[in-house]
Amino acid sequence: MRSDVRADEVRPVSQVQHRDAERDVRAEQQAWHRERAQLQAEFAQTIGLMERVRCIEENLAGTLCAMAAADEGEAAAMRLELATAAVKGAQEAAERSTQLQRQADRWARQADVVDLLHSARYAGTVLADQARTEKEIADALMSLASRAGPDRAAQLPHLAEEALAGVQRANDRARSLHDLAASVGPGE
Repeated sequence: MRSDVRADEVRPVSQVQHRDAERDVRAEQQAWHRERAQLQAEFAQTIGLMERVRCIEENLAGTLCAMAAADEGEAAAMRLELATAAVKGAQEAAERSTQLQRQADRWARQADVVDLLHSARYAGTVLADQARTEKEIADALMSLASRAGPDRAAQLPHLAEEALAGVQRANDRARSLHDLAASVGPGE
């Protein structure tokens, strides 16, 4: 029985498909990392803005208190009232800054979990492909062993066993990654 597909043609097609899939995964990861960096920068910018508002409100309160001390009567009372409002504004800005920092920290932890899960999922896919390929190699070696001469027939089953051991190692690593991902998954 003759096949129209040559052995040297099979591998490049598989490599092209694999390269395309890897390129897609890398593009998705790069997009995710760009979005993550942008959001982190926006958090930092907003937190910085709240800190500047707090400083301005505190400075304003201090200035108004000093002006009120130099004045008397209704003008002094109005400036003290404005100073009190500025102190309250400074406190609110500080609280908002703290809330934003906590939110940024929570988001960063969740993003780390997402990174880990993406990496584990990708590694699991690669390991599954490796296990499948090693199994195909083992099967091909056993098939060759059944048709080989006596000198090769002894070597080929040993090579097939090594390939099957590779299948087991890939499956074990995939299981470990799955367990790791499950331990830090969405419940974190």
